[in-house]
Amino acid sequence: MSDFLKNIGTHSKTPLGIISIFVTLVYAMAALVIGSNSLLDNERIILVIFLCTFPIIILFTFCWLLTKHHTKLLFPKDFNNDETYMKVARITSSVQHAAAKTSSEMSDLDISNIVKHANTIIKNKSTTGTSRKTILWVDDRPENNTYERDAFQEIGLHIDLSLNTDDAIDKLEKNEYIIIISDMGRKEGPREGYKLLDIIRSNNINTPFYFYTVSNLPEHKKETLDHGGQGCTNNPSELFEMVVKTVIAST
Repeated sequence: MSDFLKNIGTHSKTPLGIISIFVTLVYAMAALVIGSNSLLDNERIILVIFLCTFPIIILFTFCWLLTKHHTKLLFPKDFNNDETYMKVARITSSVQHAAAKTSSEMSDLDISNIVKHANTIIKNKSTTGTSRKTILWVDDRPENNTYERDAFQEIGLHIDLSLNTDDAIDKLEKNEYIIIISDMGRKEGPREGYKLLDIIRSNNINTPFYFYTVSNLPEHKKETLDHGGQGCTNNPSELFEMVVKTVIAST
């Protein structure tokens, strides 16, 4: 029963889900009535006729919905439309793939937060102006974060890749970015990320800076703050949440 009630709560968020719940309840009530001994023969006949014609009514209703309201059938009421719902689903999938690739744990709360933040920023895309905003992503092995970049591009952000510190500095002198994401160790050295951050801050560039690296240790988070950065993580869901919050706060 608890599973049934849980499913009702989930399906009641979509138009098709509401229809399926309604049909289930109607047939459940009909089964109880037919099973009772209180009905006369002619009443049973009427009930059987109803049960036979009811699916036809539902079929015509479903066809009408598909024809007239096909863009509003699948998505839960928390989303604007099917397109937003599918975008959020793709974002969640990308972050989950990234978490699996990096062996990061994702709780139900993490997934719920991703859905909430992604839905918020997509809903307010015209306000946040994500289509005009670009992230500078500095990493000498960009193939390691393709899923993460896919998630950010899905919400409308652009990604400008840089493979080393010198190239990143050159791009920062010529372009404006909403956020900088960097790895820590590169071919130039194991603390090249801090070197980049120090150069940026010494040049009075105050763009929010996040490290996406192999470490999630408290001491590395503290050191990031000491160097003037905003965050350090190895968790894709945490990175997504930090970036989205920064984008929303910048509007």
